[in-house]
Amino acid sequence: ISPKSLSESLQMIVDDLVIALSANRITLITVDTEDRQILEFVKGGSGSHEVVNVEFDELEEGLAGWVLREGKPTLSSKSEPDPRESAAVQRRRIETNCGDIIVAPLNYGERVLGVLTAINQVDDKDFTQQDVDLMVTITNQVAVTIENVRLILSLQESEKRYRNLFERMPI
Repeated sequence: ISPKSLSESLQMIVDDLVIALSANRITLITVDTEDRQILEFVKGGSGSHEVVNVEFDELEEGLAGWVLREGKPTLSSKSEPDPRESAAVQRRRIETNCGDIIVAPLNYGERVLGVLTAINQVDDKDFTQQDVDLMVTITNQVAVTIENVRLILSLQESEKRYRNLFERMPI
């Protein structure tokens, strides 16, 4: 397993979810909340060209930030501005033709690893509670996958370090 394989796995998940939800675009963002960094930013769907790669501070100003803080999913309707978004995020939402938005946390135990976001265009069908439930189910599985891959990568790195150490030792 390599870091590239984690990115490839996350991309496959995003691409499959676009189809399952009939979503215009999906993003999967993993974060390090302590260092305030975005670790992975994966996007898919026919509208993925409208997705803007944001910095951690801007991520915090939108629904993703709310979900990271609260650790629970949300569905934001296209019918009215969402007060959990800053004015700048609300403007970008209009500029990029965002309709309904579902954001679900990638929870692993007590930690929130990131968020999975599904976005429809204004003229697309509304998301339902069933769509939110599907996102939550998928995010639980994705969080376990992310942690497993990170653990394997960490073990591989440790093994490499020990191998190098032992190779340098005189016999």
